[in-house]
Amino acid sequence: MKLNVFEGARRIALALGALWVVGCLAYAVLAEPYASATFAIPGPGEPPVKAERCAGDDATAYTTTKTSKGHSVGISLCFTAHTVQDGQRLVPYTVAPWEAAQRLLDEVSGRPSEEQQLTPEALDPALREADAKGDTDRARKLATLIQALRMANKHAAWIVANEDKRGSAEFDATAKAYRDARGDVARAMKAASESKALPLWSQVAEVKRPARVWLMNEKYSSEVSKYTRETAERFSVGASDMEHLEKLRSQALFDQWKLALQVLFGGLAFGWMLMVATGWIIRGFLGIPRGKDSRPVT
Repeated sequence: MKLNVFEGARRIALALGALWVVGCLAYAVLAEPYASATFAIPGPGEPPVKAERCAGDDATAYTTTKTSKGHSVGISLCFTAHTVQDGQRLVPYTVAPWEAAQRLLDEVSGRPSEEQQLTPEALDPALREADAKGDTDRARKLATLIQALRMANKHAAWIVANEDKRGSAEFDATAKAYRDARGDVARAMKAASESKALPLWSQVAEVKRPARVWLMNEKYSSEVSKYTRETAERFSVGASDMEHLEKLRSQALFDQWKLALQVLFGGLAFGWMLMVATGWIIRGFLGIPRGKDSRPVT
């Protein structure tokens, strides 16, 4: 029996093509489409909002949820970082009642806070005005006061966030630094007042006392990591966003079928061209006419 290499190659190619078709269709039908959505959480207690992507200094966490039809969707959570007084970008991880936070600071500093609070943000316009007018003495005194306020605020934020460390050497050292900073604020305030460097109170932006304050830290800190992990574990999507997730899942399914068909027909076309090219080359070496499996008998 004469061996027909070309016929055997064609049958192998057909078998491989059939397997290729089955594999591509099985992927399209059986694989779970990967759909994902991103939500930003501005702070503790705030509702999540749809987002395109997380910012580089946001804390992140990942979880999955089920749509109303039972389909799984991957969820990326962005915990928004906020700029604090010293320019750092920190992530809120819990809230504290304002009165409780202020009471703690009053106890640590040994003196009650003034009813009317100045903030660096309220004094910044006056500093810019002094710089623009070339009033170096006023600008210097305002800059000193702003720096003292920022330092006091930095220590105050740490004290409120770490009340559970009260009595430790670290807490006592920070409390002392806070008291010193409050003293610097008082001296800078007195110097600015005596030289009339402060803006009129009516020109200072009103600082409203919030009902609560966010406690913040760096995104890789243990407090933020714990908060993001716990939030991801209990995360759920509201009814208003469920339709959005269903659309994302439908789009993912469409993209999966599109990819499967592209790979299917692309693979078949490549295999056919490879088989034709290989047969043409081999026939040329063996002197076999095109379309024939053997040389003609002479």
